[in-house]
Amino acid sequence: MAHYCSMQERAVSDVLLKLRSAPLSDDDKNHIVATLKKEGFLNEARYARAFANDKFKLNQWGRIKIGYALRMKQLDSATIEEGLEQIDKGDYQKLIATLASRKLKDTRSTSTADRNNKIARFLLQRGFEPDLVWKTIQDLP
Repeated sequence: MAHYCSMQERAVSDVLLKLRSAPLSDDDKNHIVATLKKEGFLNEARYARAFANDKFKLNQWGRIKIGYALRMKQLDSATIEEGLEQIDKGDYQKLIATLASRKLKDTRSTSTADRNNKIARFLLQRGFEPDLVWKTIQDLP
């Protein structure tokens, strides 16, 4: 399991899912997880930071979608908040504006309201906060 954890950052839930197929007792599985934590192979705060960074930069997800995905990995809310806080606010605003302007070019609509709704749905689906989405849409030409 140390090799499994050393290949990339893993959450405890990922390790437990991998161990589910192993013919071990629950005590043995918990001992393995505790040992991996003690030796530094598992660190949920480090995992949350790496996950948030990767999903923001590579997949262009917003904070809401990243937070939801981290909750699905069964991380506690303090760890999730710590991971989300490392996303730079300036980069976050730039990404929303970039995605909105890119979607504006692709959107074919006759009315401004219809166009804005399509852009908003796109950005909300990506996990961006509604107030930031509408503020960005108001700033579009």
